[in-house]
Amino acid sequence: MRNQKINWQNVVGGCNINSDKHRHWHETVFVIGAALPKNKIMSSEFHAYKRRWIYLFVACLVNFSNGNTWITYAPITFQTNDFYGNSNAALLFNLIFMALSIPVGFLSCWWTDRYGLRSAILASVFQFHIGAWTNFIGNVIRVAGSGEWFSKNVRFPMAFTGQAVAAFAQPFVMFLPTKLAAFWFPPDQRVIANTLSSMSNPIGIAVMYSISPLIVNESHPNAFPLLASLNVLPSKIDHPKLEKPILTKISSGDLRVPPAMMLSSFSFSCLRNENLKFCIALAIRFQTGVCAGLATVTAVFTLFITRSKPPTPVAASRDSEVEVPGFLEGVKLCARSKTYWVLAVCLGGGVGLFNALYNNLQPALCVLGYSASFSGGMGTLLIMSGLVGAAITGIYVDMTGQFEKTMKVSFLLAGIAACSLAVSINYEAMQGWVVASIFLFGAFGFAIYPIGLEMGSEDIVHVLQYRVCQSTRSSEAKFFLPFLLKLGESPSTGIASFFSQVQGVIYVILTNIFVGQPDAHELAVQTCVDKNSNLKTVVTWSVPFLIWAGGVCLLIILFVGLFWPKYKRRDYEAQAKRDVCGSVSTYEERF
Repeated sequence: MRNQKINWQNVVGGCNINSDKHRHWHETVFVIGAALPKNKIMSSEFHAYKRRWIYLFVACLVNFSNGNTWITYAPITFQTNDFYGNSNAALLFNLIFMALSIPVGFLSCWWTDRYGLRSAILASVFQFHIGAWTNFIGNVIRVAGSGEWFSKNVRFPMAFTGQAVAAFAQPFVMFLPTKLAAFWFPPDQRVIANTLSSMSNPIGIAVMYSISPLIVNESHPNAFPLLASLNVLPSKIDHPKLEKPILTKISSGDLRVPPAMMLSSFSFSCLRNENLKFCIALAIRFQTGVCAGLATVTAVFTLFITRSKPPTPVAASRDSEVEVPGFLEGVKLCARSKTYWVLAVCLGGGVGLFNALYNNLQPALCVLGYSASFSGGMGTLLIMSGLVGAAITGIYVDMTGQFEKTMKVSFLLAGIAACSLAVSINYEAMQGWVVASIFLFGAFGFAIYPIGLEMGSEDIVHVLQYRVCQSTRSSEAKFFLPFLLKLGESPSTGIASFFSQVQGVIYVILTNIFVGQPDAHELAVQTCVDKNSNLKTVVTWSVPFLIWAGGVCLLIILFVGLFWPKYKRRDYEAQAKRDVCGSVSTYEERF
């Protein structure tokens, strides 16, 4: 293929840094933890490799698969608890992902910075439990734990072990987007690369949140899908001794068959048993099998990952001659900033509240008579509206630079939507109110996260710039820009993720402690469980959602009152563009 050359304005790459005026720069670069050997000149021509798109596809796929794995059981809480024989099975399946992300998150940040991109997404040795292969192994164990050959006493511990192994992979794959975009993509393509890989995880969550109630569903008595599936089933199903009682039970509503099971290849065995629990068990095994299949495809694609970094740098800020500060140094830099602490606590708290909502939404809606498909749709709406909101605010802040104002206004509007949801969740047949509340909370709440990560980078650069300026003349400080931008992305993201998982665990446990007991009317209208059994597992969520909304309001007060950032990085870049020579660098497309 013909080489394609693309030009862009490089801030520093083309400057003659060996001139007498800037010779002192060689001696002082160690101040920020970077090292450039003397007599080395930064490259002015860089190479972008076509294989980066394969790497991006793999990163998207592994994030999508891991998101599927985490949220599998949240929309089908009661069926999961019954199938695995544990009243807290669905809760524990969700909590283990958040809890393990706390210690493993820091490990993955350090590992990725220390050993590179490939080790974070591909591992051929089991004991490292990294990236796609741990996600794959965890899903295989979950499928084995969902087998009918195990009793319920064995089924849950085994499936939980598989969930834990898959949870081990989550931080490794979620922290990949920034590293992948930084090392493999030129500056004019990093935004799209980061967006695609980062958004794959919430899209995976949204897809599974919507599909789960369709696969495992107790309230779909319609026989038409069954009639369509009978045409492709073995002829012996036409036997009157089998056909008549099944169709009679379905038409009368006595036998409720999940729609996905009626259309699947094993519908006959499910219906032949005329046993709802058998059908639900079959559905859960089918669902975990789908997740495992996707994880298998993901693991196979990771075999195409052959390098951590491209052979030659893709931009000046990724010049191979520059060594970045280590992960621990990055953590120390973050810890020195009071503004960053406020951002990390509030931003992490917002993510934790989102995680708690994913966990509690389905049981809170079903006790008021909302269907499982409606609950699944609301979980999907929460994420998809968030993606729309994040896209709109991202474009807006890029055009205006109003990071702080946009975050605070979005946070306030998300708080209003959260309070609205906490009230609407107490009433029956208020679908419109619930939909509007969830849409607005997702749109404004999700919009905060990408802007917050950008603000975290702004504040770290502020700390670094201060240290540089203490050791160099102001006329020379602008030449540190590429090293400031090359500071490891993992520390700031890792700390924010740490706070999000800690607060997520706290909110989930706290809200589950304060659940209430339903009255006779609520027991009559609930769709959580079969009305003739397991009624004692149904609970109300009025108080937990008030606690949840209170947490949102508390974070808003802290954020609006204490977060007053300075756009040091943007000011620094603008000054550099005015003062530094304007040479043009190129990157060349290679495979």
